[in-house]
Amino acid sequence: MTSNLRRILNELHALVQGMPPKDLQALTPSERRLVAAIRTAQNLYDKPDEDAERVTLVQTNPAHPETYNAFVDGKQVGHLRLRHSHFRVDYPMYGGATIYQGTPRGDGSFFDDERDFYLMTAKLSILAHLRKHSEDPETSQ
Repeated sequence: MTSNLRRILNELHALVQGMPPKDLQALTPSERRLVAAIRTAQNLYDKPDEDAERVTLVQTNPAHPETYNAFVDGKQVGHLRLRHSHFRVDYPMYGGATIYQGTPRGDGSFFDDERDFYLMTAKLSILAHLRKHSEDPETSQ
C-alpha cells in the first residue's frame, strides 16, 4: 500500500476510534457502513503487505465483468468479480460466501487508479477469512 494511502487510513481510523458511542448511534446507515469499512480496512492493513503475496490471482476475464480466481498454495480460495460497479469476493469460488464487497467507479472493469487497492483488499480479506476459520496452513500448524 502506498505511504499516502496508509497515512490517510491511519488518520481516518484514529478519528473513528475516538468517536463516542452516542455519536456513532447518530450516524446515518451509510455513515455507519463507512465507519465499519474504515475499521475493517485498518484491521486488514495492520499486517505486512508481504502477506498478500501468498495469494495468487489469475485473471479469468479482463472486463465486463473483470474476474479473477484466487489461490493459496495451489488451492482455490476465492473468486473476485467486478460487474456494474459492484466488486465482491466470494469464498472459496463463485457463488460461495461473499467475504468482501466494494463499490469502485469502474463498471465492468477497474479504473487504473483503483485496481491495486481493490485487488490488495481482496487478497487481505481472503487471508483474514482463512485465519478466522483456521483454514490457513501457516496459522493452523
